[in-house]
Amino acid sequence: MPDANFFVANNNCTAICSLYFYDESKNAVKWRWDFGNGTTSTKENDTINYITSGDFEVWLYVWNSDEIKDSVRKTVSIN
Repeated sequence: MPDANFFVANNNCTAICSLYFYDESKNAVKWRWDFGNGTTSTKENDTINYITSGDFEVWLYVWNSDEIKDSVRKTVSIN
């Protein structure tokens, strides 16, 4: 079974800034990110620029080799 998880570096930075998203999922072979600012990605890890301040819900969806899906949601803050 996949177990979705990720780590965010540079959270609470001041806009305009970049956040660094690192996948920490177990048994994942495919990824889909929704960064809450209209940006998505299918990379395992990614860097995203936020140009406005606020709180953004970030979703990570992962699939294992059997196409079983798991997801996790975390909130990031931009000052």
